Amino acid sequence: MTGVRVSRQASSALFSSAGFIVGDKASVRQLDKAGTIPFDIFLITPEGVIVTTDAPKQAVDDAIELTVLPVGLRGVLLGWRSQKLADAFGSLIAKTKPHMPPKVHVFKGRPGAAAVMGQLMNIVTAVHQDTVQQLAAREEEVAGLRESKQSLLLGVERARRMMAALGCDSRRIVATIPHSADTAGPGGDLDCSALSQILPVDSVGITVVSLYVADRKVTASGVLRCSLVSCQSGTVVATTAKEFSDLKAGWTDFTFPYVHDDYLGDAELRLAWEQTSDGDAPLVALSDILPDRFGGVDGTARSLALKIAKGLIDPAHYAGQPKEQHAVSGFSLAGTITGFSDIGDHAALIEKAGFDPVSVSDDWIETRAVKGCVTGVVTDTCVPIGAQSVSVQVSINHAKIGLVDYLFALLPMDVYRNGAPSDWQSELFAVRDTDGITATGIRYCVRTLHSKDAPLWMTLNAGGATTQPCVPVMMVRPIGDGMDYGRCRWQKLVWDMPVEDDSFRLFGGMTGLNEDGRPSLQVSSIRFPEVSSQISFLYGREKLDNYISKLGFSPVMVNDELGYLQTHPIQNDISAAFIPYCVPGGTTKVSASARTAHPAAPASHYMVMVVKDTTADVGELVRQIAFGDAAENCGETDSASWVIEEIPAAVDKELSLTLDKPLVRTGHVVLAVVNTKGDTSFGWCRWYGLQMVLDKSQMTAGE
Repeated sequence: MTGVRVSRQASSALFSSAGFIVGDKASVRQLDKAGTIPFDIFLITPEGVIVTTDAPKQAVDDAIELTVLPVGLRGVLLGWRSQKLADAFGSLIAKTKPHMPPKVHVFKGRPGAAAVMGQLMNIVTAVHQDTVQQLAAREEEVAGLRESKQSLLLGVERARRMMAALGCDSRRIVATIPHSADTAGPGGDLDCSALSQILPVDSVGITVVSLYVADRKVTASGVLRCSLVSCQSGTVVATTAKEFSDLKAGWTDFTFPYVHDDYLGDAELRLAWEQTSDGDAPLVALSDILPDRFGGVDGTARSLALKIAKGLIDPAHYAGQPKEQHAVSGFSLAGTITGFSDIGDHAALIEKAGFDPVSVSDDWIETRAVKGCVTGVVTDTCVPIGAQSVSVQVSINHAKIGLVDYLFALLPMDVYRNGAPSDWQSELFAVRDTDGITATGIRYCVRTLHSKDAPLWMTLNAGGATTQPCVPVMMVRPIGDGMDYGRCRWQKLVWDMPVEDDSFRLFGGMTGLNEDGRPSLQVSSIRFPEVSSQISFLYGREKLDNYISKLGFSPVMVNDELGYLQTHPIQNDISAAFIPYCVPGGTTKVSASARTAHPAAPASHYMVMVVKDTTADVGELVRQIAFGDAAENCGETDSASWVIEEIPAAVDKELSLTLDKPLVRTGHVVLAVVNTKGDTSFGWCRWYGLQMVLDKSQMTAGE
């Protein structure tokens, strides 16, 4: 056997391709049963050497063995003395390997090294062209799959919101141990006095472990401890404990601080009973059986059922919680107010009526009933997520106005911001039922009032608590004649909000009490998946599409299950998430937890901005502050307040923005990553939560 050195360029090109194959020994021997092979074989080795042979059977067998065994062989060139044999061999291999047809070339006579090199380059070039074409086709497939994934994610989000509206539990059980007579009782697998329960769990996103006490007849004194332990390091990442006396009959929540996915990974959930006095130890069982059926498995078992909450807390979590009422009226309700009618925009309505049928005072909004058309107003006053029993008080201020249909509706913020006004207005113009929800999720109620009727409260009965921010819409539709006398007044908008046990905790160093002795500082939290439909790329959809095309993914994403928002840095630009109307009036402090996911990433500049002027060009405002000559780590103007901090990789950091004075009206939030290092290859910058401190004594009406 002889060798011919191949250039490094040709060898590298060949080794990176997958276009050279050869059949197995049985297939080759079928061509010549006499044991002689009438062709030359050129084998390309990993070292870039072409080995050629024209010897009979044994040498060929040895060469073919190389193609079968995994020794790093990358390709075969066959020099044939017969075109017929070449065709037969190619056909045979094409049948055995149809997904990778062979590259076969016929040499005339005994080829020299130059001829082999030339043909090798031709084949490598052909393989390269085929690979480029296949890559282009795969890129089209990937783009289609990416669009399909986004569509599916939107579908999942819609389904989740529908489940929440129906009161379904968004928690899901992730670990199960069967409960039976063999596992319960002294010495059983579930006897916490004997051992701790150790379960391998996917710790990503775990926020709450809930235990259900099925039998409180047991007399015990001790502590039940739940811990998350890293499988990699063995360290306790998070732990929480309850005295047995605090384990009331029913569900008890063990709340963990948020567990970051990028440095914890797999973990063990350890449930340990620490006995402090004589008595029976409770049994800890893990089950997916409903609590009301759990005792039916073994009615004598003293046991606990466990469920692990991942991601969002379901609406049922707030059932039975105390509520407080929020009210708004007059100018506070009006905000940015826009009139409309079924004959056109507000200007057309003014032209028809000869006057402006919409006015605002300190105590109400008035809409003049105009004969022959519907008069409506929409205001940007934000009714927040979780609002319940949303109601408005209405009245007629003239005795001769006759009958009027009042329509009160809550317009989802995504419909208000992204939909055409004519679309949602047409939906409401067509409403004839007294209560309901339109196809785009607009909740409404209709009531008919006479001028002699007393002021009436209209309450939205359709749907449960709001699952996204909404804006109020108010319309009047006259019935009959006599519409020139009075104005229809919208006097007060109210809603209830649940108050959680920890909603009045104070941040360090801050104090303050209301006259009733309750803390005046309230902490409000935003869970990103709950407002995901409101979160957008700062510079709009067109620029977002351009970046998606360039990067291959969206630079702003929300992880629905794990609960974080992530922004990918962009070369010499700002990657920012924009959340409109999410900071209520009275806010004194805004905080966000951030972290760069990749430990090898360069330090990144993170920005939290509260936009007070909701009419400002937010994109230009952010750019001026981030890249301006007078850029500062923190600052405040009439339009915005901001804080910028450089955060090293793999370091958790809370960015805290304290306002000089409480926010007067609802504002926007921008969470941005400002790239100044030039290196964007390491990826995601993650935001794990957004908290706001509200001074309730400074809150404006309705906020």
